Amino acid sequence: MNRFISVDCGKADTKTSVLLTLGNSIARSSFPTRVIEKPDKSCLESVNGTGETGFIVEYDGRVFAVGDIANSDDSFTSNQNSKNDITHKIATLVAISRSVNNDDAVKVVIGCPIELYSNTTNREKYLNSILPSGRIDITVNGISKHFTIIKKLVLPESLGILYSNRGLFEDKLVGIIDIGGLNVNAAIIDNLRLVSNSCFTEKLGRRAIENEIRQYANDTYESSFSTTEINAFIRQGYITDNFDQARENTSRQFIDKSLGNHVVNIVRACSKHGWNLRNMNLVFIGGGSILLKDKIMSAFPNATVVENAAYANSDGFLINLCFTERMLTEG
Repeated sequence: MNRFISVDCGKADTKTSVLLTLGNSIARSSFPTRVIEKPDKSCLESVNGTGETGFIVEYDGRVFAVGDIANSDDSFTSNQNSKNDITHKIATLVAISRSVNNDDAVKVVIGCPIELYSNTTNREKYLNSILPSGRIDITVNGISKHFTIIKKLVLPESLGILYSNRGLFEDKLVGIIDIGGLNVNAAIIDNLRLVSNSCFTEKLGRRAIENEIRQYANDTYESSFSTTEINAFIRQGYITDNFDQARENTSRQFIDKSLGNHVVNIVRACSKHGWNLRNMNLVFIGGGSILLKDKIMSAFPNATVVENAAYANSDGFLINLCFTERMLTEG
């Protein structure tokens, strides 16, 4: 069977969008972009064949722990600010393998940084380093998969929303602000065309918020809180304290202020890079925009925080791939 798959392998999470044959709907999934080679025994014992976000992977004679079973402090990349490495290759192949059956023929689209995409040679080199052509043999949580990549495509990151919602951009000047796990990537679009020299990247993703809240929680309670706990506190808007209501209320104020200040920092970054935020339309995507939606809308009442914001890129890439294939078939 032919499969159409999009993989948005970010520095924090790997998102996958897959075209379902029934109803032309999209299935979505994600897992943390963490990879450790030669995992220890605790990793090997922590997963089974039904793992959804943690995987033991065998590929090309090497063994990796991938996803939430890979400790973020131990997981590696060849360059922490680069995506051209084994981490993103393995994460991408795992994402594909979870969405296919044996002997499937796969058409895949991935993203790459805008500055890399602008150079044809560099983007092709990136594509080939992440996605091999031809047959892929990979074992994930003890289940062997083999499939064949018959078409591969690379598109610029943060611009997936252009393909899925053209109406937001036609005849308009629009700033796209993609709030990811580690970074904020931003670009200005003029009537569906990228404005040269408008793009920038700043380390203002949701991890900065998590780190600030973690520091506050650890200092307040003289303890060490897990990422799971910190994310739960942020979602609910306060640090649960069953014995001290005043301290819980103080945490509510701190988290609210932290979220507001983070939006202010993003605004300052835009201004630093010469953006005129007063007089342009704004579209926010990325998982961080969900977390910050209330603060974003308070600062910019006319802004758009897109639906399924965490999957805006992978969904858009998939739509582009399907449209391209349909046009090629019809032509």
